[in-house]
Amino acid sequence: MLEQPALLLRPWAPGDALPRRVWVVDPTTDAVLGSARRRGGRGRFARLRWWGRPVIEVRESDDEPLLFTMWPGWGFAQRWRVEDAEGGRVGRVAGPFLLDRRDAALAVLRRGTGGTSYQDAHGRELAETEVRNEGICLTFLPDGQGSPFVKMLLLAAALVHNEAALGDL
Repeated sequence: MLEQPALLLRPWAPGDALPRRVWVVDPTTDAVLGSARRRGGRGRFARLRWWGRPVIEVRESDDEPLLFTMWPGWGFAQRWRVEDAEGGRVGRVAGPFLLDRRDAALAVLRRGTGGTSYQDAHGRELAETEVRNEGICLTFLPDGQGSPFVKMLLLAAALVHNEAALGDL
């Protein structure tokens, strides 16, 4: 999924398979590449889901291997910790800021009239998002194409920053 130059984040629609999720689609071929969804509760306390923090899993489509997990921070601030499939820290989304695994500034969200972009400390654009009728298109720009961990963090940020347009995960 992360090898694609662009990803379309399509919200769940009535009639789609349960559970609710955001579909990650190739915007040129319309092929489903994966999904992001809230982790289902397990065990005897599964009914207390409202009390727990909403962990989001992003999975690839074929046999649904885990790509990364998003854990919310405590408090009222919008903070998410992003971990790879093995549980290694990728970074954090803290409001408009993207921080790498060492909490160094990686990028910041910039809202403009033509859309939004994620820029590094030198002003280079790593990715941009565009609102479309079918969802949110995340395009990785040349300066953001290098590391799969940077792409994971950019995808997590796009999910967080476009939560209202994508619906409830």
